[in-house]
Amino acid sequence: MQKKEPRATPEEFKKGVVRYQDVPLVELMPHAHSHIVSGKNVLVSFITMSANSSFALHRHEAEQIMIVVDGYCDEIIEGKLYRVQKGDVILLPPNIEHGAYVYEQPCSAIDIFSPPRQDYLDKLNKAIEAQANNRVCPACVFRAGPGPRLATTLLSPFCYNTGGKPAA
Repeated sequence: MQKKEPRATPEEFKKGVVRYQDVPLVELMPHAHSHIVSGKNVLVSFITMSANSSFALHRHEAEQIMIVVDGYCDEIIEGKLYRVQKGDVILLPPNIEHGAYVYEQPCSAIDIFSPPRQDYLDKLNKAIEAQANNRVCPACVFRAGPGPRLATTLLSPFCYNTGGKPAA
């Protein structure tokens, strides 16, 4: 196959591509950590819930799609348990009460929210600010590979505040 398109410059690459290993790991709640990437209208959360933990019942205005990528859990949706496992896709309309129970192994999922959840953006922006100030905030751990380290790329071009403008 012959390539006709020019290769993106490093500057162009940074505007449209985020390296997973450079995304700060954010504590969403005890026993639930996520790498969060957001655009103006959608937010993606790469979440891992620890073994033998629970994700408290909650509601949010965002529509959510959850894709289980490893392990299994019982999703609590409007008071009923749904056993979900690797490969399952869960559709959660806005404002539906839901949570999860995780058992003997961690459960990892990709959560997609539209519109982006402001509470997640606030946690991400706190992590980015801590990274920019070259300090680790108590609620955030930056990880790439087996050991902790500070991420090297700021994600502020991909994070939006409630005004829909890129975060400073």
